[in-house]
Amino acid sequence: MDRLANIVKGFLGRNRSASGRRLQEQLDVFRLSLLVERRALSRGGGGDLDEAAVASIRGRSLETQRESLHARVHEQTMEALAALDEEWTGVGTPERRRLARVEKEARGIGGGEGCAGGGTIGASGNDAGSGADGSGGSDGVHADGGANNGSGSNAGGRSSSSSSSNPSSPASSPASLSNPDNWNFASAAQSDARSVVSDRERAAAVADGVRDALGFSLHVAGSAIPGAGRGLFVRGSAPAGTMVCLYPGVVYLPLDLSNVKTQEEVDATFGEGNGNLLSRFDGTVIDASEYMVPGDARPVLENPFATGQFINHATADGAANVLSCSYNFPSDEALPEGFPTNLRSYMPNRYAVPPGLVSLLQTNGAIGMSVAFVTTRDIEDEEILANYRLNPNLGLPDWYTPVDEDEDARRWG
Repeated sequence: MDRLANIVKGFLGRNRSASGRRLQEQLDVFRLSLLVERRALSRGGGGDLDEAAVASIRGRSLETQRESLHARVHEQTMEALAALDEEWTGVGTPERRRLARVEKEARGIGGGEGCAGGGTIGASGNDAGSGADGSGGSDGVHADGGANNGSGSNAGGRSSSSSSSNPSSPASSPASLSNPDNWNFASAAQSDARSVVSDRERAAAVADGVRDALGFSLHVAGSAIPGAGRGLFVRGSAPAGTMVCLYPGVVYLPLDLSNVKTQEEVDATFGEGNGNLLSRFDGTVIDASEYMVPGDARPVLENPFATGQFINHATADGAANVLSCSYNFPSDEALPEGFPTNLRSYMPNRYAVPPGLVSLLQTNGAIGMSVAFVTTRDIEDEEILANYRLNPNLGLPDWYTPVDEDEDARRWG
């Protein structure tokens, strides 16, 4: 990893003339491109990236690097969701649908078509929202949106004005399929002890199968960071350059937010003190609020890859082990075979407003938009952490410790 770090550092030295935000996006995309390409080579038995390969990636335009990175992340996303679907198919589709109905009832939203596969069953109401940042620009509301760190409108994260009794606690946490002992099923499922046992056995088998296929699974447990509440953990091993999870929620395109300029307008649009917002470099904002279920029940996931909102902020330099990037679910026109029909129920994102003729240009025809989190080093049986990159110009909450002040400044430059 030291070699790649030096390559990225050299890339920074040659591109300082770019504007702050675009420069940070260039750095993130370049770094992630190196990681995912090296992972692809390693899996194919081709060894490490040689100097010619690095030079080739470095010589591409930002737009071309974005496309290549997206293609690699898409491959991994399809692999992860296909592995999950195969295991759930083995369990039985009716059982999966039953869990989805219970989870929607627990969230109190009645369920939306676009979120059928991404939510949780139950939650802990003592945890505030948690998000993360990276090449996807996931530091919260659009820079022009009037958001402030104190209202939790940056990293979708530990908000100082959230409903949490502990302002440094991350959002309510899903116990993953790999951690059935922590489950507390909500609603009708709780009334049948035999059903609960059966659900645990089925979901544990799903998690084992996913881990066998991918080498890792995800679960939520108490964070190693003091006062941070719960965090997202890898069980197994995920090599550097691995897409580990997505950020779920309702997607607001820049056009949807064109009239959102002040903090009052932000609160009116997303709810006062919403700590579950994440933004991409393109100004798209994702609100994961509907994935935060109030109450004391610990949640269960049908889609354990829709957990990016539970990543905690790294508190020490070098502790961050993931970086995010924009990810779009491609349309039928973008792929010859289209987005696989059997995987669409796992898409954890939906548009707040169906794209019109003008906003379609902002989606590039994508049937859904999200943010993917990619490992920046090998991870094995440990907590996933990211640099939130809160806006240093808006006042930082007490719990926030900058990991890289230069990155923060560039992101909001």
